[in-house]
Amino acid sequence: MNVELANQLYTGAYFVALVVPFIIRASGGFRKTGVIRTIFGVMLSAFIMATLVIAAWYSLDLALEQHLSTLDKDGDSVWTEEEQRSWSETDWRYYNLAMGDGGRNVFAVFVFPIFSVIYPALVFGCFSFIQWLKRKHA
Repeated sequence: MNVELANQLYTGAYFVALVVPFIIRASGGFRKTGVIRTIFGVMLSAFIMATLVIAAWYSLDLALEQHLSTLDKDGDSVWTEEEQRSWSETDWRYYNLAMGDGGRNVFAVFVFPIFSVIYPALVFGCFSFIQWLKRKHA
């Protein structure tokens, strides 16, 4: 996979993941209130959101690894100064993206799955609260 495409998919996965709870909530089985339906909707949303982002992160990581492995001309797993002088501007950008961004890995693997539970819980909670208010004042 192309590194640019993988990077765009990784970035886009976050935006797509933000609408997942709304899509799940709008589906037929989750319109009604109920504790079990709400918990199942939150867990399903969290699973889909986390899977989407982790898969996009993993594909970006693999694409970067594949590209960087081609930069090692002699295959000794060490980039010599001579090899580095032959790198293009794009090669340096991919190198810096892979080596200088450990935060991307931590966020995608550890922080976002926690966010993937909290965010749908808030979305489903707000919808349930609105439905409760409608029933109370109807």
